[in-house]
Amino acid sequence: MQRPGISTENLTRHNIVMLDPDEAHKQVGVRRAGMYLPYHDLDGEPTKFGRLRLNQPAGKMKYTQREGSGVHVFFPKGLPRNCDELYIIEGEFKAIALTEAGFPAIGISGFYGWQQNGQIHPELDHALAYLNPTQLYWVGDSDTVLNPDFYTATSRMAAKLPIKLVRLKWDGPKGADDLRAASGDQFDSVWRGLPRVQADEDEVQMLERLLEVHKSEFSFSKSDEFTKLAKTLGRFGRKPGAAVLQDKVRTMFGLKSGLLKQAIGEVVRAVDNGDIVSEEAEVVVQRSYTDGTKWYVDLNNTQRYTKLTLESWRNQLAYFGAQSEQIMQAQATVEQNRMVDFAGPLCGRTLGLHQEGPLQVLVTESYQFVEGTTGRDWQDTVPGQYLVNLLGESQCEYLLGWLQQARVAMRTPQQNVPGQALFLVGTVGLGKTLAQRIVTACLGGRAADPQNWLKGLTSFNSDLWKAEHLMISDATIQDDWKARSRLTGALKEVVANNSFPLHAKYAEAISMKPIWRLSMSANCTANSVKALPSVDEDNQDKVLMLWCEQPGWEFQRGLEIWDLIEPDLEEFCGAVDGYNLPEDIQDVRYGVVGYVHPEIQQLVHGESSEGQLEGILDMYFVNNDGGLEGSAAMLYKVLREYGPMQWIKTPRGLGMFLNRLSKSEAAKYLVKGKTGHRNTKIWAIKPRDGQKSNPW
Repeated sequence: MQRPGISTENLTRHNIVMLDPDEAHKQVGVRRAGMYLPYHDLDGEPTKFGRLRLNQPAGKMKYTQREGSGVHVFFPKGLPRNCDELYIIEGEFKAIALTEAGFPAIGISGFYGWQQNGQIHPELDHALAYLNPTQLYWVGDSDTVLNPDFYTATSRMAAKLPIKLVRLKWDGPKGADDLRAASGDQFDSVWRGLPRVQADEDEVQMLERLLEVHKSEFSFSKSDEFTKLAKTLGRFGRKPGAAVLQDKVRTMFGLKSGLLKQAIGEVVRAVDNGDIVSEEAEVVVQRSYTDGTKWYVDLNNTQRYTKLTLESWRNQLAYFGAQSEQIMQAQATVEQNRMVDFAGPLCGRTLGLHQEGPLQVLVTESYQFVEGTTGRDWQDTVPGQYLVNLLGESQCEYLLGWLQQARVAMRTPQQNVPGQALFLVGTVGLGKTLAQRIVTACLGGRAADPQNWLKGLTSFNSDLWKAEHLMISDATIQDDWKARSRLTGALKEVVANNSFPLHAKYAEAISMKPIWRLSMSANCTANSVKALPSVDEDNQDKVLMLWCEQPGWEFQRGLEIWDLIEPDLEEFCGAVDGYNLPEDIQDVRYGVVGYVHPEIQQLVHGESSEGQLEGILDMYFVNNDGGLEGSAAMLYKVLREYGPMQWIKTPRGLGMFLNRLSKSEAAKYLVKGKTGHRNTKIWAIKPRDGQKSNPW
């Protein structure tokens, strides 16, 4: 591992390593080999951010980073406080090379990497206050003298920071690291001998100043040099003082007046027509979309789209040097070619443009999927230990199958892989919610509470589309069988349906396919158990109801459990992805068969309206031998004498609950209906007595 102007020992000191495609994918989400540069804070402690320098550039892209990770400032290790000089330079390696040579430097990711939304980047602002330099320098590569975008960016920087420019020779090594490698032991004197020039907010004045500094390095005998000069002068051709500067340049370099004037004029006309804009402004246009109301742009290649008003979007282009006509043309280009039907986070989809049925969808931010690493058994990881303590090994098999299916769904969103609703039930304080947090981490790190939507309290659900995990913690429900029935129906829809309306306030609903997994934790209290759906033959394949028997954290009592769990998530996810689910619990549709723990079955049944009806039947059979038989109307009259039935208003309602009892495996009574005289349904009821005999 080598880089010009930097010792191998210093590369190692900065924890810079070569990564193969699989390792790179783990670090930044891209399967391309390269050199990984982890970022550190001012104390030299590692942060969670890093960039990958690709071995083989992808077009013009030499560096990449994880989606949504943002723009950051690079601090080499060993930056001194209260230094005389501090250099801001484009690129991490250049900053390391300068700092190693005794010239403290900070690295930024591009001409505009010093700023955030037009203001000094918070990390840079903090560093300047912390390091407290006497003089601040901005270092551009040797070729920036004929780069108009450099002047625009530098003028913006000069308006915010008291900078001077350090100028590398036009015809010398390109960057500070290259210069150090070429200079060897003479670098100190070479660097100190470079011209220092005051930066200026006026682009034209600054251009004149730098051309004067570099005039001995240009011959303009090469056509590309002449073209670059004309382009640079032409870009600022309408600004005050530009015409005077053009005359000075013709004299300064002995150029033919007509030839240069013609070349500059072509550039000026191209700028006026919108054919030439700054590279940064053009990039903004290329990274922009609109839904007709708002504008979305990845401003700094942060892999996250920012929502802007049209005015703010136009201001961004102006900030990067675009003129009024160019901005209007750019707006028309985006409206014609980059119009989308929806823009926002979308569960189970990665950042970028997606075709969802007939809809063009811009996903503005992505989930953070944990790519698993192989080699460890799931029970050897801390998350696995936690879950096996909470649930026991046999129930964990169902959970692992469920998680595996969910992760497959996220990798293949267009296949619409379904998954059951997961329920974790047990006494207070066992750690059920923490288990749900593990689920969230395995499914991309985003969760939302769907209770109000599921209960029918609101039709707006746009917040749910920002999360892959619909998580209900310690749910409760009123003692109302209709509310419970409504919730049960909604849960079935989430599991079984593959399309839902996305409905935001003040917006028309559109239908799309979410990648959701729903989980609910519930305590063993009456109100919590009432929030659980009833389980019958219609939905028993759509639920996993797991019984929590003991605290999941017992193996490390008293410690910060999540701090122990998080470092092992990659290994746990890898074990989940590679888990061989036992054949007897595999399911073609859901991956794993539905399961309800017997303890939960009894709890749900006992707190249900059917369970309350059984309480009235208990009173009847205490006082009467044999079975009970008759129409719903007759049984309604009989049973009302043995207990209140406020939740059953009519004989028809009684018939509905008797039908549910007839399908329940947890019912203590055998219930069967048959058609009698004049198509009247006759019900027969008798104690189960441990046998599934026919009550008739």
